[in-house]
Amino acid sequence: MANLPGVMWYLHSEVVGHCPRKFGIVRILRYKITMKPTPELERTGHPYAHLCHFDSGACTGPKNSLDDYQRYGYVVGCDRPNHQHAAYDQATWYSFPGDCPSKRFQQKAGCQEKGGLCKPGEPWSKTCTWRKEYAGEITLDELTHNYNFEKRCKKGFYEYDEAKDRGQGTNYWHTRSSEAVCNRRMKWLKTVLHRKAGGPNLPDPPQCPFGDQNR
Repeated sequence: MANLPGVMWYLHSEVVGHCPRKFGIVRILRYKITMKPTPELERTGHPYAHLCHFDSGACTGPKNSLDDYQRYGYVVGCDRPNHQHAAYDQATWYSFPGDCPSKRFQQKAGCQEKGGLCKPGEPWSKTCTWRKEYAGEITLDELTHNYNFEKRCKKGFYEYDEAKDRGQGTNYWHTRSSEAVCNRRMKWLKTVLHRKAGGPNLPDPPQCPFGDQNR
């Protein structure tokens, strides 16, 4: 998961430069997250552990959170990608450990590793560190007004070309390195999502203390 700038950073850097879009991504989902660091993590002075990269359901990668889970419980992790690559200020990614975060999807059957997702009414603990609530979604076509763009891109149109820093057949993703333009894109995403799904504006989460730690 990610905050709004983090979502846009990932889409702009990893998704919309492909046809079809990378991993078949077609929508943005919004969740309301409530989290609480464990006392063990709070004693470090940080509200987060290091980001855990999940691959097929398993925590993987350098400096992953598996060691942090042993130290602090199944806490939320974070990381901030390089702002110079795409100018989405305060872009942040988060890792939320669910059941059996050390196992891939096909290995989770029968696993007793609880993870950090709270069940309804469960008190905070090392195995209950975060809760989620669905809060709406929009499609990328709704965001960019490029309906059926995957069909159009097969005819030579494209959403974004990194070498040219622009698209063809759409201007939504033009200019990735301009913070002002990126801010306008994020403002428009907020507008479209509010029109469709409504909901109150939520407070910003605590700032992530890590940056480019896991790549």
